[in-house]
Amino acid sequence: MSGTTSQPGVDSSAGADFSYIVLRAAPGRQARDLLKEYLSMDWLRGTPTATARTHDGRAITAETLPVPAATDAPPVLTFENPPASVPRNQLVVLRATAPQVLARAARLPRLAGETVTGGSLGVLGAAWRGLPAGSLVYTRTSSHGTIAFILHGYRVDPVTGAIDHVAAAAPNHVGAQNRAFAAMAAAVDSTGATIIESALTIAQFAGMELGPVGIILSGGAAVLLFLFQKLMSPSPVDLSNLVHEEMQAVSVSLQIENADATIGVDYDWFNDHYKSAWAQGASVSNQDYAQFHTELEAKLDADSGIIATVALLMEPDYQEKGFVLFLLGAGLVLLMYKIALIIESSNKKMVDAYQFNALMTKLDEYIGHGGDTLQKIDGDIAARLGQITEPQRGFQTVVGPGGAVANKYYWWWQDTGDGSPQQVYWDTPSGGCSETMVQHQDQAQADRDAHSAQLRAQQISQYYAGDSTKAHATVAKWQDMRTQYSQYAPKSS
Repeated sequence: MSGTTSQPGVDSSAGADFSYIVLRAAPGRQARDLLKEYLSMDWLRGTPTATARTHDGRAITAETLPVPAATDAPPVLTFENPPASVPRNQLVVLRATAPQVLARAARLPRLAGETVTGGSLGVLGAAWRGLPAGSLVYTRTSSHGTIAFILHGYRVDPVTGAIDHVAAAAPNHVGAQNRAFAAMAAAVDSTGATIIESALTIAQFAGMELGPVGIILSGGAAVLLFLFQKLMSPSPVDLSNLVHEEMQAVSVSLQIENADATIGVDYDWFNDHYKSAWAQGASVSNQDYAQFHTELEAKLDADSGIIATVALLMEPDYQEKGFVLFLLGAGLVLLMYKIALIIESSNKKMVDAYQFNALMTKLDEYIGHGGDTLQKIDGDIAARLGQITEPQRGFQTVVGPGGAVANKYYWWWQDTGDGSPQQVYWDTPSGGCSETMVQHQDQAQADRDAHSAQLRAQQISQYYAGDSTKAHATVAKWQDMRTQYSQYAPKSS
C-alpha cells in the first residue's frame, strides 16, 4: 500500500518528493483505512484534495485500494551497521550526514492527532516493492502505525556507500567527500535555525528592562498586557509558528521523548498569549488572568513538563547534540519564572522571596551549564579543525632505468580526522626551452582552506544550528538578566 506526494515550498531540492508505504497499522486499526486517511490528505493544507500515485506513477484512489498483502519488512541497511565493503572515509560522510537527514525526514507531515514514537533511517540493500536498491528509507512508527517513507532524489550504493548524482572530484582535490555531504545535506531546511532564532528572542524577552519601578507593577489582570506590550517589546515581534513542528523533528532525531509535548507546547502557549496581547483592542479579563496564572504555575512544576525536559537535555548524553533545544527550553523556563515573579510581587506589593529565589537558582544553573557547554563545543570544533594539517613539502625517491635515483617533490595536506588519505599536489614541468618544475602550494592551500571552511560550517550546523553567535548571545542575555535582577533581592528580615 503506497502513495506519493511532494512538499513544494518546504523542499525545493531533487529530494522534495517522497513515497510512503504502510507497513502495518496500530492495534485496533486496519492498514487499508490508515492508507485511505493518508491518501485523502493534502500534505500542505490539511484538506482532502491530494492526488495520490504509486511510486511508479500510477494514479490510485482510496476506493480502489488493494487488499493488504502479508507484511514484508524492507531490506534496510543502516549507517551504524553497514556492509564491510563500504570504505571507512565514505562511512564517515554518511554517518555525519545521517542526523541532519533524519531531522529532515522527521518533518514529514502527520495526520491530525498522530504522535510519532520512533524513526530510523536506512538504505534499501536490495530492490523492494518496485523500489531500487540504494533508496533512502525513513521508517516512522506512530500512534497510527508504521510507515516507510522513501526519500526520492538521492540514492546510496549499498555496496560502496557512494551517493548518486554527485560530480566526481579531480585527482588532487578533496572535494568528493564534501560534495557527497552537500548533496544530502543541501536539502535540509532551517529547522535548527528557526529554533536558535526563537531561543535568542525568548532570551531577549526575558531580559526585559524594568526601569525604576522595579518588579512591582499594578496588580490584577492589567499586569499581563503591561508585561507583553511594554516590557517584553515596544512593538510586536513576529515569533515563528514553526517551532513546535520543528521541535518534533529535533526530538525524534535525538530520540528524546515528549520534547515537543513540553518545550514545543509551552512555546506555542506563550506565543498565543503574546500575539493575543498585541491584537487590536486586546484586553485581559480577571478570568483570563486567573487561567493564565493557573497554567503558569502548572508549567513550573519541577517534577514534570518543560523543567524536567530541560533537565534531561543537561544530561551528558544530550549536552552537545541537544544544546540548541536546551537554549530554547531553558529560555522559556526563565521567562516563565520571571513572569511569575512579577505577577506574585505585584499582587503582594513586595518582592516575592520564593519566586525570586526560584528564578535566581535557575539562572545560576542554566548559565553554568550553558557556559560550560559553549566552551566544550567550541573546544571540540577547534580540535576537529586542528586535525586538518597545513600544506607541507614532501618528496618521493624513485629509481629510474640503470639504477639512477631521483627525488620527486610535492605539496600535501591531510584531514587526519576522517580517515581520508593525503591530498598530494605533485610538482609539474613548466615546459619550454628552460624548463623548470612548478610547485602547487597555492592550490594545496586553497583546497585545504576550502575543506576546513566547509567542515567548520558543518560543525556549526551540527552543534549550533548554523549560528554560533546567537547561541553565545543567548547565554550572555541570561548573564545580563542575573546581573539586573540581583538588585531586587528581597531584604532579609
